[in-house]
Amino acid sequence: MRHLGVHLSADAFTPGHSARRHLRWLAALGGVPSGRADALLDEVGLRAVADRPVGGFSLGMRQRLGIASALVGNPRTLLLDEPLNGLDVAGVLWMRGPLRQWADESRCVVVASHALAEVERTADDVVMIEDGRIVAAGAVAEVRGPHTDLEASFAAHVPRVARGHAVAG
Repeated sequence: MRHLGVHLSADAFTPGHSARRHLRWLAALGGVPSGRADALLDEVGLRAVADRPVGGFSLGMRQRLGIASALVGNPRTLLLDEPLNGLDVAGVLWMRGPLRQWADESRCVVVASHALAEVERTADDVVMIEDGRIVAAGAVAEVRGPHTDLEASFAAHVPRVARGHAVAG
């Protein structure tokens, strides 16, 4: 928890627990002071709903709670799977700030995402993976190369994508 913070699913919560209870439980599990939970609720914008059952949260609210969960131990490395999925415009704008801040703090921030326009806007480096293999890696500009954007670059690296084919089977 102090080395690696992970958020893989917006559904990884006990629906009857409150956000505060969930974060305090994680803090206790990791030997982190319980006050960290309240600080994180403020940081992710959930203070006003901290004592409501998570089962009634919107997808965006659960995403924010998942991000807070990954931060409980103040880890040096973060692994976030589709952290912008379900966020409203305000949430997306908010999320860009912490992503940049964490990277500027020399944390390793790994974001798995299909939203390549957002990746292009926020990432320093990109690794494109298709069918379990790396098809391109490097700085955003390097991976984009001569293409108009990362989506076009991905399509150039994976021809079946450019043709609009279905998922490989």
